[in-house]
Amino acid sequence: MTLRYFIRLFSSKRPESRELRKHLINKYNSDSLGYHCSMCLKQYPLSLLDTSHLKPRYTLQKHEYKSLNNIEFMCKICHNLYDKGNISIDRSHNIIAHSNILQFNHLHVLANVKQTYSKINKYNAEYLLWHFTNIFMKNS
Repeated sequence: MTLRYFIRLFSSKRPESRELRKHLINKYNSDSLGYHCSMCLKQYPLSLLDTSHLKPRYTLQKHEYKSLNNIEFMCKICHNLYDKGNISIDRSHNIIAHSNILQFNHLHVLANVKQTYSKINKYNAEYLLWHFTNIFMKNS
């Protein structure tokens, strides 16, 4: 399957989706881990990786929709956990998990709790902090 096929297949009706996904495909293609979830670090085929917003799209201003700093690949499980506020990145840039999921030790992301988030940089830190403050902490 071609790169074009995956971009078309997993782009939604959001006009910027294709461009954002294409950016992540190119970015992760050169990563030593290949295509992987940014939270649990497990390798997956592109069909199982979501283009995930670090700060929810509904909270973004229009000029932020195309921000390449607000997206990373996440597997479908980690994406759901992240969106619901069960996992996040704290102020020290470590992956953290809400106590209500710690009992599910089969979740791959739990092996990375208290470790530094590998995709942290000065450009995406503000989006991650927003999630930590407004979603994770309000879920606690």
